Amino acid sequence: MDGDISGPMSPRARFARELERHREAAGLSQIALSVRMCCHTSLISHIERGRRAPTRDFAERLDQTFQVDGHFVGLFEQISRSPNLGWFARWV
Repeated sequence: MDGDISGPMSPRARFARELERHREAAGLSQIALSVRMCCHTSLISHIERGRRAPTRDFAERLDQTFQVDGHFVGLFEQISRSPNLGWFARWV
């Protein structure tokens, strides 16, 4: 991960790490996951690398795809409450 994240254990970095871990454990490439989630492959790549923050909708779809009840939504909520992102993240 080489994007705009604050430290290796920031909420955004943890989301990225968990996304990659679940994807690889399922034996999915970024392309295969993007097909299952009906999104562009670059979105998966950017989120895994920390270049883009996930949305709540994206987190919900990951929970459905990997059948992990609320795991990614919980990680998303940690990102949205992160003091490093300020008012903008809470507004979004």
